Amino acid sequence: AELIRQSIGWNVGTIHLGNAWKPWSVGSKPRSLASETLETAYAFDAMVQNSDREPDNPNMLWRGDTLALLDFDKAFAYLRTEEAEDRPWRKTLINQNLHRHSLYPHLPELREELILGRDLWDTFEEWWHTSPSGQFSAAISAKLQDPDLDLPRLECYLRKLSAAADDFFPYLTEASRP
Repeated sequence: AELIRQSIGWNVGTIHLGNAWKPWSVGSKPRSLASETLETAYAFDAMVQNSDREPDNPNMLWRGDTLALLDFDKAFAYLRTEEAEDRPWRKTLINQNLHRHSLYPHLPELREELILGRDLWDTFEEWWHTSPSGQFSAAISAKLQDPDLDLPRLECYLRKLSAAADDFFPYLTEASRP
């Protein structure tokens, strides 16, 4: 909690979570977390290009079967470097150190028929197709006045991802194999 209070990143609502939330301890996995929850969190981090959630830097809180991912630095870290690509994740996933991710050891066995993040895929596609273009940027821009926040670039990336989610999630699964 003290690290969160002292961080320079945005702490959107973390002080209002209450005392029931516990920090993810380095080197352990709370027993109450289902493998589907961990898999979805791993896929979400890959989707938002988080490259620094490593074993010694988990930045997660949990309560029961709910996991809260915190990030203060590396989300959308590769947004500008591969923005001209139609499928930028094909290059950025390589730079995300997937095998060093703190949730990697807790993923299910990557069998041939398994696609990581399947639940997130369905939710993301449904949400994105019902959200009018520009609504995402307008809602966030109104609340977060920050000159470094490039929402049109972020929205462009998310549109590419939603249009090719059938490529992203299988590609993530392949990139995650040992």
